[in-house]
Amino acid sequence: MEDLIKTLLSKIDSLDSKITNLETNVSSLETKMINEFSSVNKRLDGIDYELKKLNTVTKYKDTYRNIPA
Repeated sequence: MEDLIKTLLSKIDSLDSKITNLETNVSSLETKMINEFSSVNKRLDGIDYELKKLNTVTKYKDTYRNIPA
């Protein structure tokens, strides 16, 4: 009976270690994902800014094109 308890305790310790390792990996993945999404958001903001500039130029071009001579 004592050996069975020791075996169970050993397996519980092993599972606890694996769970701790998994939690660490999940935390690391979460940090990486946050950083990557932040980088993607910055790029998208830059693209949005450039599109707004292009739209402004296009609007002015159309305005000047429609001015009667």
